[in-house]
Amino acid sequence: TFECSLVLKLTLILMPNADSKPGFTITSANDVHGDALTKRSKNKSNVSEGIVDFMDMWFGWEPAPKPKAANPRLEKSEQVPKQQARGLFDVDADGDVDIDDMITAMDASVDGEAAEAMLREYRPIFALSQTVLCIVLWVAGAIKATDGDVAKMFKSIGGLESFAPDHTKVLVHTDCTNQVWEAWRWITYQWTHANFSHVGMNSVIAVLFGVPLEGFHGHLRIIFIFNVGVVGGALAHIVSKAHSSLVGMSAGCYALMGMRMADLIMNWHSNRWRKVYLTVLIFLIIFDVAVAQFSQPDDPTGHSAHFGGYVAGLIMGVLFVRNLKVTASERILQGFMLAIGLALTGFCLAWTMQWAPRTIWDPTPWCWARQMYAPTIFGDNEWHCIRCADQACIDNWEQVSQTVKERNQLTESIIATVSYRECDARNLWWKN
Repeated sequence: TFECSLVLKLTLILMPNADSKPGFTITSANDVHGDALTKRSKNKSNVSEGIVDFMDMWFGWEPAPKPKAANPRLEKSEQVPKQQARGLFDVDADGDVDIDDMITAMDASVDGEAAEAMLREYRPIFALSQTVLCIVLWVAGAIKATDGDVAKMFKSIGGLESFAPDHTKVLVHTDCTNQVWEAWRWITYQWTHANFSHVGMNSVIAVLFGVPLEGFHGHLRIIFIFNVGVVGGALAHIVSKAHSSLVGMSAGCYALMGMRMADLIMNWHSNRWRKVYLTVLIFLIIFDVAVAQFSQPDDPTGHSAHFGGYVAGLIMGVLFVRNLKVTASERILQGFMLAIGLALTGFCLAWTMQWAPRTIWDPTPWCWARQMYAPTIFGDNEWHCIRCADQACIDNWEQVSQTVKERNQLTESIIATVSYRECDARNLWWKN
């Protein structure tokens, strides 16, 4: 009965060394059930430990132990011979295919001390302060723009641009006023964000990648590479979207991703979790490329800035990341990356020197765009987009507008401002 079983258990607990006596064994149904629960609990504990172990490796919360054998979860004396493996996917040879097998497969041996053991050598001062600064500036700017209306705040722009309008965001031109060489914009635009989701996503990326990178590579490297990525994103934006503005620290965040890839390349055999890192980074690249490919023509997302930031972070990372074991092949790679970096920088700077502005997707130069309603000129009753590259062209269209108004005795203007994205998306540009 249950009562008898309980009495026997209490007796065993109170009797010192009772269970060590030869031949003294008591088993009940409750004991069997308890053993099963203990086994399941142990399996769950192994899974939990594996997940926690990976998080420790990523953020460096605990020093990473140097793996001693093919399966780091077993002591050397407990290693299971390879011939006992029960299947292709049973990596740890425990008879089950579970998350432990995946974790063991992703684990790898390292040369010397694992890089993950060094992720706490520096405090993440820049990564956290940059994130906090951007959030605080966005909140302050959004409150200013919406007069504290919480419902509108989440969709409002906020940051330095709120306190210095049209002086901090990346801007190539305002009509035909050339602003491309206001180079401070290439840095200051990172402290303004379009809305809550914009600053929120960038903050998550900055912490997720910035904290472990700064912990291993130090403050100066991450500050330098992050801001080179910001500049690289601005230049890439000017080349591909010269007629639109740009805000946000996305380029810097993507530079951290590029820096993480560079760190993986230069310290491949020193990263215990290199397979996991590579899988995550490749997935993020594929995902971002897919989003860019399926985006609409009028999508305001700065995909070109993401690309520029990533490439800048990758190149600068290969050149300047902390390298635990330098090889001749890595020196050759550094020389190759330096050449590519100089070539890309020269190309972007040469492109920005062209006037009027143009993009690699649309080589037509222009700095002034309007929409115009003139059936006698266009031959239909639709509004058409017109654009000019110099003042003479602008004066000509304004003269045409005035003539059409007088001829038709119109009182309202037949020229109005227009979003160039709308003209591109609907192919409304007039070709005379």
